[in-house]
Amino acid sequence: QMITGLLFWSWSMYNVLILREKSISVYRGVDYGLFAFPLIFFAGLNGLTSVKNPHINIATKYATAHSILTAVGHFIVTCVYLSGAVLQREHGDYMWYCITMAMVYVVTGILFTVWSHIWKKSFEAVSHAFSLNVY
Repeated sequence: QMITGLLFWSWSMYNVLILREKSISVYRGVDYGLFAFPLIFFAGLNGLTSVKNPHINIATKYATAHSILTAVGHFIVTCVYLSGAVLQREHGDYMWYCITMAMVYVVTGILFTVWSHIWKKSFEAVSHAFSLNVY
C-alpha cells in the first residue's frame, strides 16, 4: 500500500506540476489522485507501524487506523477513478483505464480491508489475553 500510494501520488504530482492541462487526468488544474493516494500510503504506514510496535495496545490502535484508512482510501480512490471515467468519457482509452482501475481498487479494497480487519482482531485477541486476571 505504501509503495502504490507513493507511486501514484508522485504520478499525480508530475501530472499537475509538469504536464498540467496536457495530462488527461488533470481536470481544471487538479489531479484528484493528489488527495486520494495519500490515504492509501498512510493506511500502509499504519499497518507497518502496527507490526513494528512492541506495545500491544498501541499496535492495536495502529491496526485499527490501518483498517479504517484501507477501506476509506480504496473507496475514495475508486470514486476518483470513476469520476475520471465520467468526466473524460470522450477519451475512450482513458475512460477504460479509469474503469479498470476502479474495479481493481474495489477488489483490492475489499480484500485488503478484510485482511486488515483480521489483522486488527488478532491484536485485540492478544490484548484481551494479556488483560485476563490469572491469579
